[in-house]
Amino acid sequence: MTYSVVIIEDELEVAQLLAQYLLLPNGVAGNQTARQSLRQGQYQVVGIAANLSTATGLLQAIEPDLILLDIHLPDGNGLDLLTDLRRRSIKSEVMLLTAAKEVETLEKAMQLGACDFLVKPLMLNRLDQALARFESRQQCLSDANEVTQSMVATLREGKPVIKILNKADLADPKMTQIWKDYFEQENGVKAIAFGNDKAAEVHRINELCKKLVPHKVGADKQIKAMIMGIPNVGKSTLINVLAGRIVAKTGNEPAVTKAQQRIKLDDGIMLYDTPGMLWPKVENENSGYRLGATGAIRDTAIEYEEVASYTAEYLLHAYPELLKARYKLDELPESDWEFVEMAGKKRGCIRGGNQIDTYKMSEILINELRDGIIGRITMETPAMREEEEIMVAELRAAAEAKKQAKEEEKKQRRARARKNRR
Repeated sequence: MTYSVVIIEDELEVAQLLAQYLLLPNGVAGNQTARQSLRQGQYQVVGIAANLSTATGLLQAIEPDLILLDIHLPDGNGLDLLTDLRRRSIKSEVMLLTAAKEVETLEKAMQLGACDFLVKPLMLNRLDQALARFESRQQCLSDANEVTQSMVATLREGKPVIKILNKADLADPKMTQIWKDYFEQENGVKAIAFGNDKAAEVHRINELCKKLVPHKVGADKQIKAMIMGIPNVGKSTLINVLAGRIVAKTGNEPAVTKAQQRIKLDDGIMLYDTPGMLWPKVENENSGYRLGATGAIRDTAIEYEEVASYTAEYLLHAYPELLKARYKLDELPESDWEFVEMAGKKRGCIRGGNQIDTYKMSEILINELRDGIIGRITMETPAMREEEEIMVAELRAAAEAKKQAKEEEKKQRRARARKNRR
């Protein structure tokens, strides 16, 4: 695929270097030394401007796929041009060229939709990385008819995000604050928590949207936002509160929302609602158990006793006092299954032969967790997330090594077969 590019840079040597490098065949660096390039597309430089006025005239005539924009220009600031482009709904992606490292400048550029930043002096490998990400986003948009889970990270890159910790009235308040602080370490991310006890505060989302994209606020402008999350986390209820009317079907089970829809909110916000999204393959077994315990997966797709075993093991470690109080136990056992049997006996979950009905007790434990009857509980911590991400990466690496070993074995067998035929 060929991408059109406009370079806006007052230093002639830098502009020429960029133009020459973009036009070089893939795999060849500026010094003619062969190397592997991350980019795959072809680039056509359709214009070069050394100042703001020339750039403004150029971009009124053409709308390139990509703009390489210097922040500091002789007759103005590149961010003013970026603001004007967004006001005119120009869809070109913009990479900023800058020697500035001021946080306020970079934050404003991100709010205006800059997709990447290239710090001077320019490093060609860093430029390659930025171009590869640009190509990936463009490929997603050109090939796909609809947004899929695998596209989310790519499409979201560089855009501000509000992470909503919904049903916070069921969660551990101390852990909720820890999660908020953790999420907001990522650039461009704001985290807010809501529950039935704070439903009136939901409209803070509208104000936060306007704050994150101030260039989209105005009588003739529109903020486009997409709401995404796993099933059964309360997206539809949240949307109905935001809209002030019933526009989304709700239910205390996953997969109530069946299709995408657009909802026009007050304050010039268009909200795109999507069905709950789950990973095609849950590689982390612990994540699967947590999804089952909290109701993100249909009950018909889970083994109650396995999920209850995981839940009991976690609660014994993280919230022992809540278990003691809820199930009236003076002392807690060491193992999860001993707890299920002990609590089942207390609750009268007895079947024929005076046996503990562990399935019934498993249902009770999971349902009381979901309803908040046991207490305010958070089933995952940031530390758990990071540890499990490392574990998943190791599993992927092992699977890839096994795959490569099989491929090598196949090659060797074919080579032996060809040799024998001779």
